[in-house]
Amino acid sequence: MTGKLSDICGIIIFPMLLTYCFPRLRENSIFVAAAIFTFWKSVYSQTLIDFYNKYSILETTRIIDYSDLFVLLLLPIPYYLIKNINNLEKIYFKKLPSKLVFFPSLL
Repeated sequence: MTGKLSDICGIIIFPMLLTYCFPRLRENSIFVAAAIFTFWKSVYSQTLIDFYNKYSILETTRIIDYSDLFVLLLLPIPYYLIKNINNLEKIYFKKLPSKLVFFPSLL
């Protein structure tokens, strides 16, 4: 369950991170994110993971599960957010009580 939630959050946040880091990718960040995500979830990334683990202090692993690719259907969400970022800047959040944030995050 946590892996699926991680995939959902990742596929929504990753295109926005790409847009922030590489502003020229704004129009194509969802396509780049989809390509990278698909590569990461495929057997073709195993060589890269093995190379990384050979020289890294922190080892990484992943499970190949092609059902994870269903989260690609959520790419219209970051696309909408990226396209309408100027309208979203008008939204303000009031400070929430810390207990209201803490307890749901435990779940």
